Amino acid sequence: MTKWILFFRRVLAFALFLMSSGVAIAQCSDAPLQLNERKVQIFWHDDFARDLVDWGEVRFQFGRENISFVNYQDGPYSKTLRVAYPKGSYDPGSSAKGVAPMGGAQFTAHLSHMNLPSVESVILSYSVRFKNDFDFARGGKLPGLYGGIPRSGGMIPTGRDGFSTRIVWQAGGAGALYAYLPTSVAWGTLFGRGSWFFRAGKWVEVSQEIRLNTPGLDDGSVAIWIDRQLVHEACGLRFRDVDELRIDGIFFSTFFGGNDASWASSDDTYADFADFRVAVRKF
Repeated sequence: MTKWILFFRRVLAFALFLMSSGVAIAQCSDAPLQLNERKVQIFWHDDFARDLVDWGEVRFQFGRENISFVNYQDGPYSKTLRVAYPKGSYDPGSSAKGVAPMGGAQFTAHLSHMNLPSVESVILSYSVRFKNDFDFARGGKLPGLYGGIPRSGGMIPTGRDGFSTRIVWQAGGAGALYAYLPTSVAWGTLFGRGSWFFRAGKWVEVSQEIRLNTPGLDDGSVAIWIDRQLVHEACGLRFRDVDELRIDGIFFSTFFGGNDASWASSDDTYADFADFRVAVRKF
């Protein structure tokens, strides 16, 4: 009897760990999607040849001064968008209060400004490379998707106002998807934590697919690919409670943090971004 009690306690402890760490237990039943031209249709692509012109109207929340464009004679990309993170920078709210330098950048770009409609399912892909000696510290944010109001910073969505799904890096370069959903508690929900690792100085192609739920049902899903290999998927998710809430655009959000100095960048550093694409499944 004692052995069975210990067994069930371990199972319960493991389940509680999964829930507390934001890892979704339910997995998708569909066959994993392969990211190739036969399976997806690319609707928009930008290589920064014209800086941000092809993004249409972009709305900066902070950090315009931290972005620049870098040209290359060789390598996989001829031009990148570089985002600077000054030493000691972290949470932009703390920076706005004057307790830390402003690091990173954040802006939104609506799909309609890319001649695309708001949608219920979409795949966002881009490549990112951290500086060769990049110190990942405790972690930080990377671009993702949003609908309605791009909720973040502890503002939990209601199911009627908005959501966001950003990629993040954590200590040691561990990757995850960080979503603000109506089911999130206090902060966002992590998916795929540690399913891959970013390496300083190495280009990594990150892709996320968001499929919104039917209002009233928990049938939404997320999937993450790294260098076109599926690393995590989760189903049974709730993004919204109303039909009008859809995926509206790209949430370009990157900075160290966390909202206290323990998350701060240890040095002046940067990350390069390239090859942004928006695509949908071919059914």
